[in-house]
Amino acid sequence: MPDSFNSMPSPLLSPLHSEADRQADRRTLWMAALLIAASLVTQGMTEATEASRAGLGLSLAHVWTLEATSHGAILALVQGLRLVVDRAPLTAGAWRIAFASHVLACVAFSLIHVALMWSTRIALFPAIVGYEYEFDLLAPASLVYEFTKDAFTYILLICGFMANRAIERRGAEARAIRATDLAHGRLSLSSGGATIVLAVHEISHAVRPIKLGGL
Repeated sequence: MPDSFNSMPSPLLSPLHSEADRQADRRTLWMAALLIAASLVTQGMTEATEASRAGLGLSLAHVWTLEATSHGAILALVQGLRLVVDRAPLTAGAWRIAFASHVLACVAFSLIHVALMWSTRIALFPAIVGYEYEFDLLAPASLVYEFTKDAFTYILLICGFMANRAIERRGAEARAIRATDLAHGRLSLSSGGATIVLAVHEISHAVRPIKLGGL
């Protein structure tokens, strides 16, 4: 049994890992969708309140269109992060290459997010808000500002995919070992990172600890 999900899987466990990854990714996508929806509602209400207090004269349609296009663009990109995790797993032997790949992917994630956000606002503002969208998101200062936010979102989503995959893989490995043990009459014991496999007929007896009261 591998010590971690980053270990090279054996041919027997590779199919288990593939199925475990698919299940974990489905769970991560649902979690991401719920978090993005919650963020949209929270951020939209906050921005609308702040705009009203500051007397900016922004309509609710303006504020909610801004937030909906931003969160919608992120939701559209979440599915693609599965491919990034597949192509750049953070393994012990190649973490430098994986780290560099994630830096590039993070930059691409932010640029695509800004491009989607900007294009949808250009298209939707006249119909929903009633006037053209004029803020220049493609200006260097705007790109830097958006990247600082997108980098945090990228890291959070990537960590979510990796954590759920690690949990699901360990569960799949444990279930596979239990099934093999039952089929072959074996008992697997884990201790200090090592796995000890015993045939059931080799166990002569087991001692149950006796708890003495008052000592």
